[in-house]
Amino acid sequence: MGKKILVPDGMRYAAGAATKGVDPDGCLIYLAIEEALRWLIENPIAPTLEQTEAMRRLFRYADEPLQVYCDVAVEWQRRMFLAPEPEAPEEIKDLLLPNIEHGFFKPEILNKRMAECFRRGQQSKRSTGA
Repeated sequence: MGKKILVPDGMRYAAGAATKGVDPDGCLIYLAIEEALRWLIENPIAPTLEQTEAMRRLFRYADEPLQVYCDVAVEWQRRMFLAPEPEAPEEIKDLLLPNIEHGFFKPEILNKRMAECFRRGQQSKRSTGA
């Protein structure tokens, strides 16, 4: 057996709740969580350069460069097990760009994109006869 693994209480509770009493004392569940975390420690999952850059852009506003690194690390921890979003159709990819410009939220960009989505939807209805 390797180093002791600390399983966060919230993770233990969530796993126990997921079993709905199948494993009342949680021994098997906790052992499985510990082994999964041990595997992750020995096989770290690192973001690609593209993923790192995308996350870094989210936190460009931070005054402290160190804070950006911390925020990116937390964001990666949040994202690393999420299933990837389905690929957007080419016809609407231009509307999915973030509404951030030079690190600042731009509501007018979002408003223009929403209006364009509506226009394209109406145009699509007319062309398909829906």
